[in-house]
Amino acid sequence: TNFNSISITVAGTLTPGTTLNIGGNFSNDGSFVSGAGIVVFNGGISTLSGATMSTTDFNNVTVNTGATLVPASNFILNGNLVLNGSFTAGAGTITFDGTTTPSGTNINTTIFNHVVITTGSSLTAPTTLNVSGDLTIDGTYLAGTLRTIVFSGNTLMSGALINSTNFYSIAINPGATVTVPAQLNIQGD
Repeated sequence: TNFNSISITVAGTLTPGTTLNIGGNFSNDGSFVSGAGIVVFNGGISTLSGATMSTTDFNNVTVNTGATLVPASNFILNGNLVLNGSFTAGAGTITFDGTTTPSGTNINTTIFNHVVITTGSSLTAPTTLNVSGDLTIDGTYLAGTLRTIVFSGNTLMSGALINSTNFYSIAINPGATVTVPAQLNIQGD
């Protein structure tokens, strides 16, 4: 089943099955229990909104080709992110709060604003991670080899594990400013 739009009211709770297909907007003023499921945004522009959307946890999220996801001010992800469509970060934050391996045809060209990896969580870096805002690492960033973080704005690198995190490669675009931690570990170039 494909839903055009979803709206969870103040007293409402939505616990979807394994896959929830959304072709439009998703508003949450109540409770969304993602469980182990996947939310697929599959058409047009899907704007996330509502009083509780910035504290809503998503497990696995897929943005299909031709779809655009416009998250709320904080987009919390516990599982994997597949970006074959577009992700419009705006001034918001993407919070990785589980074990995440981002993938998809557009993951290496998507620009995220603020990126947070929470305590106990891990993010396996895509080939290119584009960050225009702050980078906070309280969990594990798995850089691997031939993986680059590209900074394109005013960035503060911080977090409990930032000094012990190993990066493979860091690029700073012209005009960008990056405030680095006391110790910055770069394995590659």
